[in-house]
Amino acid sequence: MNVDIFVQNVKTLCKLKGTTPTSACEASGAGRNFMDNIKKGSIPSVAKVQMLSSYLGVTVSQLLGEDASDISQGPAQPYLVYRYNHMTQEDQAKVMAFVEGLSLDQGKIIPDNQQAIGHDEEFVSLYRQLTPDQQALVLAQLRGIVSSVDK
Repeated sequence: MNVDIFVQNVKTLCKLKGTTPTSACEASGAGRNFMDNIKKGSIPSVAKVQMLSSYLGVTVSQLLGEDASDISQGPAQPYLVYRYNHMTQEDQAKVMAFVEGLSLDQGKIIPDNQQAIGHDEEFVSLYRQLTPDQQALVLAQLRGIVSSVDK
């Protein structure tokens, strides 16, 4: 287990959930000092990692950073989906049009056998087709749209 990846994943997922790692560990049943113990070199039990991953709504593989299907060279995808989910439907449509335009510019169209089921999957699928520079642009667009909605 790569401790740095694990700790970063826990921090990112807790931020998305609106909690702290300490609170998440305590609420999940893994224990209030779970993260501190891991940082100090303690090897966590499978049961405690499962409790935390379940609480955070991800698989153990995703929490450990072993699930290569979520690897991206750009910003963390759960963050993008979180921001996307907190937009109005109108703004989601704007983002999808923007992402699709970038994908078409690259000549990358989703094959019929990979049609997305819902907005989240479609967004992530299109996002993964972008170059890292394009992913950064999409993230900037999302931040701008959400910040204007929050005002």
